[in-house]
Amino acid sequence: MSPRFSIIIPIYKVEAFLRPCVDSVLSQSFRDFEVLLTDDGSPDGCPAICDAYAAADSRIKVIHKENGGLSDARNAGLSAASGEYIIFLDSDDYYLSTDFLKAIDEKITETGCDAVFFRRRKFLQATDTLLPPPAPFPETAGMSCGEVLKSLSARDMLDASAALKATRRAFLLKNDLFFKKRLFSEDVEWFFRYAPLLQSVATLNFPAYCYRIREGSISHSLTEKNVRDLFSSIESYAEIIRDSNLENKSALLNYMAYQYYIVLGLCHCVVKGAARRELFKALRRYRWLTDYSISGKTKKCALLMRLCGVRLSAVILGTYIKEK
Repeated sequence: MSPRFSIIIPIYKVEAFLRPCVDSVLSQSFRDFEVLLTDDGSPDGCPAICDAYAAADSRIKVIHKENGGLSDARNAGLSAASGEYIIFLDSDDYYLSTDFLKAIDEKITETGCDAVFFRRRKFLQATDTLLPPPAPFPETAGMSCGEVLKSLSARDMLDASAALKATRRAFLLKNDLFFKKRLFSEDVEWFFRYAPLLQSVATLNFPAYCYRIREGSISHSLTEKNVRDLFSSIESYAEIIRDSNLENKSALLNYMAYQYYIVLGLCHCVVKGAARRELFKALRRYRWLTDYSISGKTKKCALLMRLCGVRLSAVILGTYIKEK
């Protein structure tokens, strides 16, 4: 019989954080799960740590593979998984509560949904500080999938992160929802394929996912390619979603507008010279996305764009991003 959950943990150079991550799963009060430790060719002690866990607990499977990046590691785990629902857990993160999986299971049993969305708390590694919980999700019981996504998007609570979702494995496989390889912000690109296909989604107000923010992680070493990858996801899906009849169209376009503003700011503070001028030109073609701003953050950015134009808005947004 298949387990309820497959917890997929992609692993690369996280020797200092791997044990707290895995232990937070093994300590769960809900026990019907398997753990897939996907060693993405990690050059440190992680492979041996993975093998030791597998030898001690039959629920743990280890996949050793050549380095292919986060997306490739997640895909390997998804291909090998047997659980009813898939949960991705980044290997430097961990669960704060031993009842987290129990709460997800109860929400699935209650709603029969394709996916459960949950929130995260941030842990600042440099100062050893766990930040307060985020604002709770609004009440979404009885809402359609489109209504849920619009409600979250309008409150700046829609998050593309694959790690903040428990999703029915059959749904992911049926729709070929694997991750594109060697792509920065792979979750954003994946989400623009994932969200339009959802038929039912539930929200869980239990922010027990702990997101570790540390220097040296992917998100703290941005390059021009990273910015172009994120903009490429917008280019690939903006018109498709705009011209669709999706119930959740406004939610997705607002979230896409949010990503557009991020690209605009990064264009100023990361991209230089002729490449920046070229990217600004391309960004102007998608300025129409600002018309779909429905949340507090995106409305402020849309107003900024109307008052200051593309270039000056990029300077202001870029300065804000640097300070974050």
